[in-house]
Amino acid sequence: MSTIVGILQDKSFFIYEKQGKGHVYFPFVAKQDYSNQPINKLVDNYFQGRLKI
Repeated sequence: MSTIVGILQDKSFFIYEKQGKGHVYFPFVAKQDYSNQPINKLVDNYFQGRLKI
C-alpha cells in the first residue's frame, strides 16, 4: 500500500497532513479533472484534439 501512496503523492494526486502518529490525506486533484483525463488523452492522441460529435 505504501508504494501506491508514494506513486500517487509523486504525481500530486493528494496532499497530507501529519496528525499524531498518522497522516490525513486530502485530494489535490478534483474528481472532474482526473476522471476526464483518459478521454482527453484519447482525443488528443487519435484525433489531434479535434473530435466532432
